[in-house]
Amino acid sequence: MDAAAQPPESEVEVVTEVWKDIPGYEGRYQVSDLGRVRSLDRCVRGVSKKGREYQRRVRGVVLARGYSRGYPLVNLWPDGTVAVHLLVARTFLPGGRGDVNHMDGVKDNCALSNLEWGTKSYNQQHAVRAGLRRQALPVTDDQKTWPSQAQAAFELTGDRRKGASISRHMRGERPQALGRTWSFA
Repeated sequence: MDAAAQPPESEVEVVTEVWKDIPGYEGRYQVSDLGRVRSLDRCVRGVSKKGREYQRRVRGVVLARGYSRGYPLVNLWPDGTVAVHLLVARTFLPGGRGDVNHMDGVKDNCALSNLEWGTKSYNQQHAVRAGLRRQALPVTDDQKTWPSQAQAAFELTGDRRKGASISRHMRGERPQALGRTWSFA
């Protein structure tokens, strides 16, 4: 690479990663403020086929991520699968309660600078404002208007899940839903 292709030193940003022990996993696992999780060097006891106990050293590694519904996950012994954004929030934002919100709306971005504690309601409102989730649309059966399909179904049947039948009707998959003809208000 020639000197012309390299950025001037003033433009090079140095990012330092801060690692902390995960509460409840001290001495075994750490999480960074950039959203990476690693195991630590440790000694593990085992028993040979002949019944002799031994110890061996296991080197720590950055853990590979799995994904569920877009959220990165890691396996931590002995508890199993844990969402990375929860580990970052519990470690670096102690005292928080409720849900963890990804401020940029990207589920894969588990950096501390992108996470905040909030309520489930706040998280859902943030998703609507950020354009990540559609707001419920009002529906009508020409007699009454409801703010959403779920609320119409609940009021008529006592079961919010019946709103799915209204949705299927409005997509043209059924002639009626809940004995009525529906449209968007």
